[in-house]
Amino acid sequence: MSISISSPTCAWLARLTTAEGRPDNAVLAIEAALHRVPDGTDVRSFTVYQAADADELWLHEVGLSSAGPQAQADGSPLLVPVALRACSGLAAGDPAVLALAPVRETAGGDAAASVVASAGSAEKLVIWCRLTAAVSREDLLSALEPLMRAFDADPGTEIFTLYTSPDDPLAVWMHEVYTDKAALAEHGRTRATMRGREAAEAALGGALGAPPDNTYVRARLQYRPGRPVTVSAHRAGAA
Repeated sequence: MSISISSPTCAWLARLTTAEGRPDNAVLAIEAALHRVPDGTDVRSFTVYQAADADELWLHEVGLSSAGPQAQADGSPLLVPVALRACSGLAAGDPAVLALAPVRETAGGDAAASVVASAGSAEKLVIWCRLTAAVSREDLLSALEPLMRAFDADPGTEIFTLYTSPDDPLAVWMHEVYTDKAALAEHGRTRATMRGREAAEAALGGALGAPPDNTYVRARLQYRPGRPVTVSAHRAGAA
């Protein structure tokens, strides 16, 4: 079944809009800054995404714990500030930074798995989805659990993590990464054919206070300790 996360893992999501349509410049500045990060930084991964239909960058940091040897005393992110400083001159307005706590992953998922497609491979499909609870976030998480269990068997679902945030008390955030378009289609078939689908869909519909807010993003680069910074082989504007 889906993994219920009880370890003190922490994560952050920062969103910024680049000025004058310059996301590539911002990504290059962040890449240069990451190359200067010392080995042993207490993170599982740091990924830069670009919204598919905008010049907005989404920065996602997954920590090892909330109190690791290099983590700040207040549980603040380590690499999000590095990246934001690196591209501060390219941002339009102040970035929004959200603290996240992972609460569920599919059994085959890993919130810090590699998400950057290499040359010659299909570009991975990535979705960030914000769900708003009608009354209670706990009710929404309970309604999502049957779906999470059904998705465990999808081999092309590389990451499917549910997050909550103390800064967003009625929301559940979903981070989804699929191997390719075929994997996303299989994910849809799993939902359409799952046992007890009608009851699960009805429970989820009753727990939602608004339609899901999906943002499709492209992975531009990723840092994981002990490995080179990986950069997408696919152009940001590719179809």
